[in-house]
Amino acid sequence: MNHSILSLTATLALVGGSHAAVLVDNFESYTGVGTDMQGKGGWTVSNGIPLDPLEGPVVILDSYTWDASLQSATVGGVESTAGGLSALSHTISVPLVSLTTPLTSFSFETSYTESTSGFRNDFQFVVTASSGNLLTINLTPGAPGEYDVSYSSGFFGGGAMGTLLAGDTTQFQLNTFASGLNVGYSFTNVANPVASGILTGALPTDVINNFSVNWYGFSNGGFGNNSITIDNVSVIPEPSSALLVLLGTSCAFARRRRN
Repeated sequence: MNHSILSLTATLALVGGSHAAVLVDNFESYTGVGTDMQGKGGWTVSNGIPLDPLEGPVVILDSYTWDASLQSATVGGVESTAGGLSALSHTISVPLVSLTTPLTSFSFETSYTESTSGFRNDFQFVVTASSGNLLTINLTPGAPGEYDVSYSSGFFGGGAMGTLLAGDTTQFQLNTFASGLNVGYSFTNVANPVASGILTGALPTDVINNFSVNWYGFSNGGFGNNSITIDNVSVIPEPSSALLVLLGTSCAFARRRRN
């Protein structure tokens, strides 16, 4: 699924004014390809040790998960503290149940580059809500050229999701919405259903508050030098419904102006 720059720009225009902590990032606005992501666009990098002092452990590169001509954020490919956790993270403040749209949507695209050293990092994508772990997607080294993918959640359990091959691209998406007095969810991988139901223990007043890309510097006996690429990170109220609301408001305003 390709996302055009135009559609992402429109989404940013829709949500940027009223939701300061909404996260939508296609990494196209950052200058300096190959430069450190630290501090850009509200992203923070912790506990990473770059091999090149001019570059950080998370850099902007001309490698896009679905289109190699566009920019993305590349995580890893460098050492991090042995045995320790490093992270690229971004704070968020998005309600699990949106007050203005049917769905709250979290999605991103990713691919990975295989290690040349024989050692590979473990990677995680972690989304937290105010009352606990909303979703963790684990990428752990499997057979050469592939990672085993699994997921877990403090609200709906977890399970295996198969494998991701080096160079292949995949997309994850989690939608949350009102389901009676509860919070419902649907979790998909490249539009294929993975799990759906009720977020047991979650409250409609909960918010999504953080997205983190974690990696471990000591895996399978040594420092890994492989990397993952993330792009089109989106944690927002569902944009098409927001667009309808905005269009309706604009039309009403236009009618009042004509009157």
